[in-house]
Amino acid sequence: MIFTPHIIVGATIGAKIHNFWLIIILSLVSHFVLDKIFHWEYSSNNKSLKSFRERRDFKSLSIFVGQIFIDALVGALIVFLCLKIKNLLDWNSLMYILVGCFFSVLPDIVLGISFLFRSSNFSQKYYTLHEKYLHFKKETEKEGKITFLGIFTQVLVVVISLLLLVVF
Repeated sequence: MIFTPHIIVGATIGAKIHNFWLIIILSLVSHFVLDKIFHWEYSSNNKSLKSFRERRDFKSLSIFVGQIFIDALVGALIVFLCLKIKNLLDWNSLMYILVGCFFSVLPDIVLGISFLFRSSNFSQKYYTLHEKYLHFKKETEKEGKITFLGIFTQVLVVVISLLLLVVF
């Protein structure tokens, strides 16, 4: 999944639960549950990172980082607007929400770093674990190909999370 659904789900967990350890655990678990659902990803995901790792192609890396930055910014803006609507911008609520957001995207941050620097034993094992066992199977879809189902599942996750965040 792209970052926005992960961020919104993490924010919802943080807004509803006021126990840091439980937020951390549920946000991490939510990340892997969402990754098992069929979804769309950035079109240049592995190509850009692989190009940088093999040829130090900073243009590919900067385009990929730009996609991630815009995606994360969109997720953060949606969360901010929802928190403003719900009047949850006090410091205590915000701390729980930020922890939920951070830990909901942490596995992908570690994955990106692992892919770039696959020299250590940990990074190779983590990349294999995440891509082969914790991610949805990609055989039915060409990587990066935009499909209705791939986008629909992410929109559905965002809508459900926003309803939980704002309404309930």
